[in-house]
Amino acid sequence: MKFFLSASLYLGLFSMFSVHAVESYKNPVVVFETNMGNIVIEVKSKQAPITSAYFLSFIDQGKFNGTSFFRSGSNKKDGKLQFLEGGLVGEFILNGKLTSIKETKLPTLANYDTTETSKLKHQVGTVSMGRDLLETGNALPDIFICLDDIPSFDQNLVEDPKSRGFPAFAVVIEGMDIAKIMANQERKGYTHIPFLQGQILTTPVTIVHAYRSEQN
Repeated sequence: MKFFLSASLYLGLFSMFSVHAVESYKNPVVVFETNMGNIVIEVKSKQAPITSAYFLSFIDQGKFNGTSFFRSGSNKKDGKLQFLEGGLVGEFILNGKLTSIKETKLPTLANYDTTETSKLKHQVGTVSMGRDLLETGNALPDIFICLDDIPSFDQNLVEDPKSRGFPAFAVVIEGMDIAKIMANQERKGYTHIPFLQGQILTTPVTIVHAYRSEQN
């Protein structure tokens, strides 16, 4: 009887593990190789199809290669780190040439998946797209990794009741420790944008290669 129960328990656990393992590879997996270590994310393409397709188009074209994680944002009230940001817009921020997203000629995304439609909330480990908050409100080819729960980034939970929030589309499955190390670096980098002062890494972390994992 003990053997039967143990065997049944083992088979049950094995079945649960197997289902979880299979499900984890139903979605695209993207690896960010950096000079500080790798960050691996699972793209929730079924929950956030529009945003996921937008993000993956840049990955498949190699557009994230050579960019960097350059910004570490913190809560204004207590200074606690909230997110790590990186991507294509960083180049224009770091060289002081960002005056308008339109001038960068980067394609933006107007109709993205909101947190209400995707059910992906901004919690620790959530990956979301940046937005052009100064002009269009569109999603940008920049991503940020939540280092803390940030409910104010979800739809309808920010100060502006008309805001759609930020488009969450993925979760970190490996490398959260690396992301935290990056975010905790010195933040005295130059920026010509007032609200970003004190948030730019003194030494941005280069994204050497960003690609889809062959495992899925």
